[in-house]
Amino acid sequence: MVRVAPGGDDRRRKELHLTTRGEELERELHERQRELFAEALTEAVGAAGAEAAEGWRAVMTPLAGEDWALFTRSVAEREGST
Repeated sequence: MVRVAPGGDDRRRKELHLTTRGEELERELHERQRELFAEALTEAVGAAGAEAAEGWRAVMTPLAGEDWALFTRSVAEREGST
């Protein structure tokens, strides 16, 4: 699921690239991870209140990086469906 290629600027360096199947697996795993985080946030709101959920979001923000928009959209959709 990973292919190795010489570096573009430095051929001594090896670059790893996901194969098509590896990219599919990565997307599937990310989606499942977002679902798990959304469920955890929903439980936190129900169990500890909105203030605790905001604290949890503050911790997760730097960890989520680029996926933050996807994550928060997922949470908003979940909260809107319940």
